[in-house]
Amino acid sequence: MNPNDKVELTKILVVMGEFYKKKITDGMIDIYFSTLEKYNIKQINDAINKHIKNTETGMFFPLVAHIILQIEGNDDGMAISAWGMARKAMSKHGAWYSVVFEDKTIMAVIDRMGGWIEFCGMLEKEMGYKEHEFIQFYKRYKDFPEQAPKVLIGTIEQSNRFGGFLKDIPKPKMIGTEHKQLTGGGK
Repeated sequence: MNPNDKVELTKILVVMGEFYKKKITDGMIDIYFSTLEKYNIKQINDAINKHIKNTETGMFFPLVAHIILQIEGNDDGMAISAWGMARKAMSKHGAWYSVVFEDKTIMAVIDRMGGWIEFCGMLEKEMGYKEHEFIQFYKRYKDFPEQAPKVLIGTIEQSNRFGGFLKDIPKPKMIGTEHKQLTGGGK
């Protein structure tokens, strides 16, 4: 959200307050705005509408956690989706290219699992175990994406850095956005 969206969010919360017979305070608005600022107003409005229709939680005023859950899904769903994205990137780019995932949690998890080259080198018979490991790490690291490296190094970059061929390092592949590549190379 941008600062102008605070007015729209206030309107939504006031209507919700009337619906649920709950007093909306300025402090409450500030907390909802600061906690939900990474989402756009449409996502928030859609999430609130889903919350209202939910037969388990819809009878209660939506807490920030309810809204985030409606937008992002639960931890298991997010982790499974992230695993799928990592596997797809592994199939498409292999260990050759350095990669950068938009989802910094994926970056932190793959780094924790030994890095991109190691991740891409897992054997088929290890896949089930590695998926479980990835999902557990993802749920653990999702609140600490700042632990992620800037780039997951591939074999081309690793070899060229080791050999001193810094001008021959290809740009990392960007995963999870419309952008195909980043400018610059490596860490």
